Amino acid sequence: MLLNKLIPKSANAILDKEGYFIIQSDGEYSIQTNDSKNIFRSNNVQSIAQWINNYLFDFYTNLSSDELSNMYMEDCLSYRSGMIDLQNITNNPKLDNSIDEIEDIVDQKIKETHREINSRIAIKPFYCYMLDDSIFDGSYPRQYPNKSSRPYLLAGQDENQILWMIPISKAPKSKYENVAKNEPKSILKYSVVKTPCYLLIQNIIPVNFNHVRSRFLYNGDHVYVGNKRICKQVDECSARMLSLIKNDKYYFSKDIKLMYQEQLNELKKQSK
Repeated sequence: MLLNKLIPKSANAILDKEGYFIIQSDGEYSIQTNDSKNIFRSNNVQSIAQWINNYLFDFYTNLSSDELSNMYMEDCLSYRSGMIDLQNITNNPKLDNSIDEIEDIVDQKIKETHREINSRIAIKPFYCYMLDDSIFDGSYPRQYPNKSSRPYLLAGQDENQILWMIPISKAPKSKYENVAKNEPKSILKYSVVKTPCYLLIQNIIPVNFNHVRSRFLYNGDHVYVGNKRICKQVDECSARMLSLIKNDKYYFSKDIKLMYQEQLNELKKQSK
């Protein structure tokens, strides 16, 4: 049906929800209400598509910020998808503001969801967690590992509620083996869930709880370091690394201090 190529996928569902439906008969299209009242009629598919797209434009852009904010996440995502489909078809620059607005609201809802989840997550040293992609924005050192699929080991939490996280790598043995042997205070070798891994203490980062996406699970269990000798080494090596950062004796000291301040500012802003 040619009309379907000229209107977004969400058109029929929205028109139906608003009490309108499309009728095609003998090469003529019409928009009717539920009581069969004709709203618009044309034998030109371009004209009927334009009427529908104009209606959808008003539908998407007339919602207030409060109405958008009070939507459930699923509805927000549906609106966002519909807006983008309509923008792709009509190329109407006025839709850009509405798309930006709904994306800001979706982003805020995601952060609120993460905070709600994190409030139920026990944050404990030597347990492993997954971080949100947003942690790689801002002052995150660009040379540091930045895979969102990488688990992090919590080394500890300071008096400002900043979590110090150590990335865990299962890189090939050749990448870190020599460093682990020559600089055992920078990288520790440890098997996580029966997989040979490296605890990259040299890449420790400060994180506030808003960026903790979830616990790192294996077979449904929260993964943690149960080896007391390794825990003691993590404690000692992390303290050494934080001392180097504090005294500007580490190459990335400036970046880490800036990242720490950003994470702290987020917490302060949230508490207001």
